[in-house]
Amino acid sequence: KETFSLKQLIFTLLAFCGICILNIAGGLGNPGETLGLILIILATACSSFSSSVTKILMRDYSPFTLLFFSYLFGAVFFTGAGVIDAAAAGTLGSYFQPLTDPWGIVTILYLSTMPGIVCSLIQYYCLQRAKVSVVSVFSYLTPVVSLILASVFLHENISVLDIGCMI
Repeated sequence: KETFSLKQLIFTLLAFCGICILNIAGGLGNPGETLGLILIILATACSSFSSSVTKILMRDYSPFTLLFFSYLFGAVFFTGAGVIDAAAAGTLGSYFQPLTDPWGIVTILYLSTMPGIVCSLIQYYCLQRAKVSVVSVFSYLTPVVSLILASVFLHENISVLDIGCMI
């Protein structure tokens, strides 16, 4: 059974506050940005819940089985939602357009394989061998890596506040 010490709680809250400061300092001037922050917090909560449930399910199922069913559910749900949305907007024909372009198919396959399947399998592998609390701590590196990559590839400036929050 996993426990959560006071020290872990304090540093988890500190990391969470750093992420919030980074987002709020950028200016939440319009409702879309506020909604975005709320959705990010909701996604984080869902991810944490998912990690805990995955750890429990791994007692009976392999990482491949769990990954297969989670991706199957996601594909069916989000494809259905996308088709309904495109049909409602009258753009159903353009919804399937990327499937007619070879580069569109390559892009879909790459984006589903590398950042999706490979990363999920690595996370499931880690969840099999370590505590959820240990594995989930690394999710706090996502904003740090994102800032660095945005600076390198998108030439975005990193402010003193960004560096302070990364530390």
